[in-house]
Amino acid sequence: MSNAKMDDVDRRILAALQEQPDLTTVELGNRVGLSHTPCWRRLKRLEAQGVVKGRALMLDAAKLGFKVNVFANIKLNSMTKTLWNLLRFPLRIDQRS
Repeated sequence: MSNAKMDDVDRRILAALQEQPDLTTVELGNRVGLSHTPCWRRLKRLEAQGVVKGRALMLDAAKLGFKVNVFANIKLNSMTKTLWNLLRFPLRIDQRS
């Protein structure tokens, strides 16, 4: 859907979720001035409209000891056994500065 209709309360819901995506609907409602049920209904509507696509947990890669994470989607016209053997295991490149 394009250009979902939103009012100020919807925008406050989105702002609160961007700041803290793990809020419960009770906590979210308290932040935006709604009780639980109207807040839940608005959140479900925003999800149904595709405005809210989900909530994500962000990890700090540096604190986990990773310098760079790369995710690649590869489309091939053909697959050889050698190529399969190269691609079936996660690739780890450790380049030290």
